[in-house]
Amino acid sequence: MATAAGVRNAADCALVDLVVTALAEGWWEGWKIHTPVQWLMWQAGTSRSTARRVVALARRASDLPTVMSTFRTGGLSLDQAATVARYTPAAYEASVCELAVNATVHQIVAATRRYGFDAEIAERDARGQSGPERSVSFATDEGDQWRASIRLPADEGQVVEEALKASRERLHDVQRTAAKARAEAEGRSTTGTDIDLGVAKISWADALVGVAHSVLNTDATGAEVSSRPGVLVHLKAPVDGDAERWRAEMHTGPALPPSMRRYLTCDGDIAAVWHTDGHPVQIGRTQRIVPRRTRRLVEHRDGGCRVPGCDSHLWIE
Repeated sequence: MATAAGVRNAADCALVDLVVTALAEGWWEGWKIHTPVQWLMWQAGTSRSTARRVVALARRASDLPTVMSTFRTGGLSLDQAATVARYTPAAYEASVCELAVNATVHQIVAATRRYGFDAEIAERDARGQSGPERSVSFATDEGDQWRASIRLPADEGQVVEEALKASRERLHDVQRTAAKARAEAEGRSTTGTDIDLGVAKISWADALVGVAHSVLNTDATGAEVSSRPGVLVHLKAPVDGDAERWRAEMHTGPALPPSMRRYLTCDGDIAAVWHTDGHPVQIGRTQRIVPRRTRRLVEHRDGGCRVPGCDSHLWIE
């Protein structure tokens, strides 16, 4: 199996090397060919996801000499190399490559994604872009299935996740109540697990459709108001008292850039956890960073956004 995998890895690297040349010399440019990904799907018969990984790795090949060398000799798979390319800055690629050779893709992501956000921010700042991509696209595919693709900043993505969780929990409660009613009518016990009661499993697809029904039934009331979902952000104290060196991470998620960390911690509910010698010893009471009475006074005073030239009254913080 190792031999077969090594041969396949080397062949995948040969394809990446060809795409490096294709990008440099414009091979992919042609009539009705819009992107290198589209061209590679046509030329190599790959899926869109595979083509994206190959093109993304080819774009960073010059930054990752150790990764590409190991990839050429079969020591890394396409998925492993592409994951390193996605999350790791050039300065760390040699050390991360040592880890990647003996790690699964999931382990590579867990170990390196904290660097990925910083690299993405630096690259975006170099391009002069203002922030993370926000996009939603949807269509019906050739199998008459409705498909959607969503990209949001980490904080907005958490809001969507919380809405899906709330919808899923609501649907589960309804299903469990109905199952208990059936059990009581049939003279069976109304206690036990979901399996005992015959509660139908609620999928994330059910939750998404439930969110849509909820919005339509309420005429999207509240869509213009920023929600206050429970979003967990882990903060690590600054080094040497430098306030700019605080570190923030989404719960089981990526590290956050300083701008988003400042935005999320300027207001909200906060619970402090005290540590002694690296061990949590006490959890404080949850309290608001900005009391609601203060928020109401500020909103009444300002009447909207205070940024010069901005007339927005929605999602004002």
